[in-house]
Amino acid sequence: MDYTQKIAIVVVIVVVVGVIITYNTLGAQKESSNSPFESVEPLPNEPDTTQPIYVDIKGKVRKPGVYKLQSETRLFALIDKAGGLSQNGCTNQLNLARKLQDGEMIVVGSISQQESHDDAQSDMPDNGLININTADEATLTTLPNIGPASAKAIIEYRETHGAFDSVEALTDVSGIGTTTLESIRELIKI
Repeated sequence: MDYTQKIAIVVVIVVVVGVIITYNTLGAQKESSNSPFESVEPLPNEPDTTQPIYVDIKGKVRKPGVYKLQSETRLFALIDKAGGLSQNGCTNQLNLARKLQDGEMIVVGSISQQESHDDAQSDMPDNGLININTADEATLTTLPNIGPASAKAIIEYRETHGAFDSVEALTDVSGIGTTTLESIRELIKI
């Protein structure tokens, strides 16, 4: 065999190997495109975990601010990402295991706020209802959907207009609508 024949054989072998590799690669791609799992989409009522969420954390954390998180992130992970609790930070009133939602705001309180909350709880009457005509700010903030600003507004309204004559009159306070009233109706009295 001369040199030209040897080169021709090597070229033929390289071409044959190339064809085999190409055939195997295309065959594997064809098989994977027939996979029943390739086009599966999440069910409509399942959360889309591919979209990020943004959550605002304030209060007694070292680095308050708005954080970009993965969907399904739990509160304890956000607090950790925010540098942990600052001095006197207290999470006793927070469910650290709950999943966060896009656009929500978390306020981490202090030990003194926790103590005033505990005191307010101990001052509540046996039936557990909060009197909106006599409750102080700390007691009012123990109600769902009533933060410090709403509690102050309730007290200012009482001081300006007098005692509430019905639970429904609470909607006369700026920032408190029927949705908020319905969320606390079973927890308050006059």
